[in-house]
Amino acid sequence: LCILLLWAGKVQIDQKDMNGARRCFNYLQEIAERHHDLQGLARSLSDLGSHLYFFSGNLKEALNCCQKALSLNRKIGSARAGLDHLFLGWIYEHLGEIGKAQEHAQKGLGCFPEPNDVLPDAYRNISTALFCSGEVEKGLEYLQKALSLYREAEGSYQMVYGMEPVAQAYLSLGNKRQALDLFNEILDLLKGPKANPPHDQLPYFIRALAGLEAALADPSAFRTFCGNFLAEHSEAEDTPFTQWYLERDQIKEIPEEIVHDHFAESLSGDWSWEDPCRDCSYQVEDGLEIQAGNGRDLWNLNLSAPRIKRSTPESLAVQTVCRAVSEDKPAIGGILIWKDSANYVQLCRGVMGSNEITFRGCLAKNDLIVGRGHLSSERIYLRLERLGSQVKALCSPDGKEWFTVGQVEFPVSGSLEVGLFAGGWIDRTIYQGAFPDGAAMRFESFQMWQD
Repeated sequence: LCILLLWAGKVQIDQKDMNGARRCFNYLQEIAERHHDLQGLARSLSDLGSHLYFFSGNLKEALNCCQKALSLNRKIGSARAGLDHLFLGWIYEHLGEIGKAQEHAQKGLGCFPEPNDVLPDAYRNISTALFCSGEVEKGLEYLQKALSLYREAEGSYQMVYGMEPVAQAYLSLGNKRQALDLFNEILDLLKGPKANPPHDQLPYFIRALAGLEAALADPSAFRTFCGNFLAEHSEAEDTPFTQWYLERDQIKEIPEEIVHDHFAESLSGDWSWEDPCRDCSYQVEDGLEIQAGNGRDLWNLNLSAPRIKRSTPESLAVQTVCRAVSEDKPAIGGILIWKDSANYVQLCRGVMGSNEITFRGCLAKNDLIVGRGHLSSERIYLRLERLGSQVKALCSPDGKEWFTVGQVEFPVSGSLEVGLFAGGWIDRTIYQGAFPDGAAMRFESFQMWQD
């Protein structure tokens, strides 16, 4: 029964049924407590924390559950205490508490005899903590140990999981040739941006594509690579991800501007502030600054990103100008069109790197990434145009020269909202630092036109 309930809970998570998953885990806890089954209770707490709460961005509850699971597993002498240490390491890493992240990764490493299936995960966790502490060379040593073990694992996903942070590390060290080789190998292994729950290959494919473009530092060479790859892997074309790099385009001229907000002193009454986890903030003073706590995002199960929203007509264009708040925090966030939690699109910067623009969202509960591109500029213009059932995403460094980030069918009707958001789900294999206060974005203005 324990195994069945755990499996059912994870199925509910894959289907984005948070309440259903919570019921499965809670029922398992009730049964375990009734029968004094400490092992079953520990397992339910561990999976509840490391799966449901962690991936929904509720890092404090994830921490609480995994700490309780660790205490129980220590009490009964279970080897799963090592896994709890690894889970706690991941959680502390995402909270920006790097010292504790490394401590738990080291303890997890010592809980299992070598060799074992979780050893490469422990090495990977330790390496990330070392990178964030500035010990890049030492961190790379641990990553290379992890990679050699991941290469022995069955299945391309495990190999990619180990290779991608090594490639990012080489890129940050300036070893572009080695980074290019690994990014190429990742793309060849995955063969295309296809989602494969529960191991979602799509972000890894696109992260590798972004890393490859950064390592090449040559737009023409990158376009040639993409053309050759698509010619060799026709299956890569049959996905929602259609915009592999930015291309010059023009915005649609819409004469009737109905909103032009410079965020001078305070939010107007047309805006509503949403902070689902109540740990974020905003400030209005010659611009809008949104501070996002660690773990905040608008992707998959995690809809915890702080945001402002307002109602809008069905046919429209919305635009913002955004930039970093400070060098101490990654600039992550963007602009969105929102129907409900199962249907929205967003154009954001910083999610997959400081110079990355990403067009992504959710349609009928299905997550998708439509396009991406590399744009290096302190100030970035982000624009979404909705005409009929199509939404087009564009970006610009100056408001004059525009680039498309893709176009997608968005077949929803009825009332819609538009808004601005900041994210705090910081990938510390890309942003190598602790960032205990999360991330932030400054929006200079917001404009809206009605067709």
